[in-house]
Amino acid sequence: MHRRRVRCATAVLIFAVFFACRRPAGYAQQDIAREIRELKATVAQQAEKIRELEDRLNAQEAKSQPVAGHVPPDLAQKIDRHLEEKIPAYPFMEGLDLSGWVTTVVQGARNANGADRLSAKEDALDASYSADILLEKKFDDFGWGLLHFQAGNGAGVTDELQLYSNVNYDACDADDGVSIIEAWYEHYFKAVPLTMAFGKLDPYSYIDGNEYANDETSQFLGDMFCNSPVIEWPSGSGEGGVRLAWEPAAAVSLDLLAEDSDGDGEDAYDALFLAAQLTVKPELFRRTGNYRFLVWQNRASHTRWNDGSRDKENGYGLGVSFDQGLTDALGMFLRYGWQ
Repeated sequence: MHRRRVRCATAVLIFAVFFACRRPAGYAQQDIAREIRELKATVAQQAEKIRELEDRLNAQEAKSQPVAGHVPPDLAQKIDRHLEEKIPAYPFMEGLDLSGWVTTVVQGARNANGADRLSAKEDALDASYSADILLEKKFDDFGWGLLHFQAGNGAGVTDELQLYSNVNYDACDADDGVSIIEAWYEHYFKAVPLTMAFGKLDPYSYIDGNEYANDETSQFLGDMFCNSPVIEWPSGSGEGGVRLAWEPAAAVSLDLLAEDSDGDGEDAYDALFLAAQLTVKPELFRRTGNYRFLVWQNRASHTRWNDGSRDKENGYGLGVSFDQGLTDALGMFLRYGWQ
């Protein structure tokens, strides 16, 4: 009897201890679950506040758009109608692009050898400037018109030197007068890969071009590095002319140019400057190159050197102008001419 009582007491004691140990764990899980529910509720409240703030911000931005420069469509139409009534040419002005630049050059020459120098040991220091304004308009995908105005003054040291090819191709020495360098319209034919331009054309823009040696304001300043001095270009900036460009393939193009050679518009047919240029564009060194082969003729009257009685001769010649890219920052070019 005594042993049974002891066993019962022991069993009751073990059960009591086990129950006491398990009870706090249950309470802890309930506390964690309650905290999670409270945290979720807080996050949901914050998300709702954020959405409200975003809606307010979007509404405020929508209200401020007209102030930032947006013109309502109905107001824009009213402005257009008013301008069309006041300015008949206003519809044509849509899409006009205006650009311009000014170039200033200061050059010095030691022991200048110009004909007006009193001594071969005289030095020269001169300046020149040019100002250019371009007015352009694109006509959808079928045409392009351009007006190019230029003013400038100063010959630099060009008139102080006697050289085969002089050193300031930008000097126009126009006494601050404004002249029209280009005034033309260019049309793109859709049925054939043909482009036609007519008007006051700049021949340097179409013949003897080069990617690395064709711009006196951003590349080389010397004459022969901009265009070939062997070509007998039209006088001044040229007069009326026509240019045709045929591009049967992306790697081949042919340019034909006819322009008044003496620049005065008188008897233009008797004094034409004619040129043809074939351009091949192969891909070498993983870069596209341009290989131009050209011939030209100047039909103004020339006197033959070895026979003075022949004073109605034409001038003619040929040349090449190559440029080839090698890397993103390096390329090479070659120009050759014969007259």
